[in-house]
Amino acid sequence: TEAGGRGADPGSVRVTFGDRTATVRALPDPQHAAGHDAGQRRWRVVLDDTLFAGAKEGDTLMLAPAERPGATGATGAPIVITLPTFAAAWRATDACVAKVAAFWGLDPAEDARIATPPSLIGGIADYYSVQDYPRTALRAGAGGTTGILVTIDAAGAATGCRPILSSGRADIDTASCRPARPLRFAPAVGHDGAPVASHALLTVAWHTS
Repeated sequence: TEAGGRGADPGSVRVTFGDRTATVRALPDPQHAAGHDAGQRRWRVVLDDTLFAGAKEGDTLMLAPAERPGATGATGAPIVITLPTFAAAWRATDACVAKVAAFWGLDPAEDARIATPPSLIGGIADYYSVQDYPRTALRAGAGGTTGILVTIDAAGAATGCRPILSSGRADIDTASCRPARPLRFAPAVGHDGAPVASHALLTVAWHTS
């Protein structure tokens, strides 16, 4: 957060973690509501998780303005953040992700190959209609939420689906993998910039009014 009005281009931020450095484009913070903290503007940066690979105890995170369009000279002092337990937490997270992936029958290395995960085009409700509601659940006035694992090809098309987090009702779980129209995604992107096949976990909520 810094002093100044809104509308200016925040430029880039140079991020250093341990012995790794990246330059990241700064973005206006969408949660920074207009009128909040008058006279201030807030930026955010999204860091690629590869920056933290191989984290070691004692590594610090440093953020410094790298450039700002039209700016000359120094653009501000760096921010240094000490993260004493980060390395252990990162290793534990990696181990958890690998364990869950194996439990779901996925290749644990898939996550490491992806720089940008897939994203559903539109909202989940756009793909289902009232006619998709299972009649047995509707007659019983039953609802529930199912977690589905979707297989996505490099073009962004869903090529497979299976329930992995049950709603408690088999009819609702089955219907969750049978949307009225095929699910479409912006495909995952690998570290080389090319689209790659991937998986996505979505939740489908069913309820009667």
